[in-house]
Amino acid sequence: MIKIGIYICPAGQELYRMKHRTENPKRIRYRNYEACKECEHKDKCTKSAKGREINRSQNQDFLDIVDARTKENMDKYLKRQMIVEHPFGTIKRTMNAGHFLTRGMESVKTESSLMMLSYNLKRVINILGISELISKIAQLRGYFLRQIENFMINWTFSYKIIYLRRFITQFDVPVSIKID
Repeated sequence: MIKIGIYICPAGQELYRMKHRTENPKRIRYRNYEACKECEHKDKCTKSAKGREINRSQNQDFLDIVDARTKENMDKYLKRQMIVEHPFGTIKRTMNAGHFLTRGMESVKTESSLMMLSYNLKRVINILGISELISKIAQLRGYFLRQIENFMINWTFSYKIIYLRRFITQFDVPVSIKID
């Protein structure tokens, strides 16, 4: 338990915040050696001859609130794990995309968009089937052609080849791209 500048130990003693060399330290230290000398729980609490010293992150209060909220809403958290985190694990492991191949915010955004697109296409194929997907694409052919044309115009040649190869290999179709 924390009051401003004080940490209350399990025995009910007040541990005071120590002075730090910097104004905003990453770790905040609390201790009260005088209280530890007289404490009956000292041998259970610490092995130090002087007494117990507590180190906490400067953000630990916020992290304690998040932990408490997670424990209160464990059913929602477990549901989130099943729904939201599954695509990222699938993309990372089964689609072999554990890291980005490019640098720079714009190209990384594009790469992640392509990974999500390939994941979604795999899901559509699994749910609808290839024949149904092809018929839906045929209905929207003009729209897709305009989108692909705009996509290719906005990319440099090297990125086109890297991403096109990676995108196509997600569907286990042997394709060779020749560069003239």
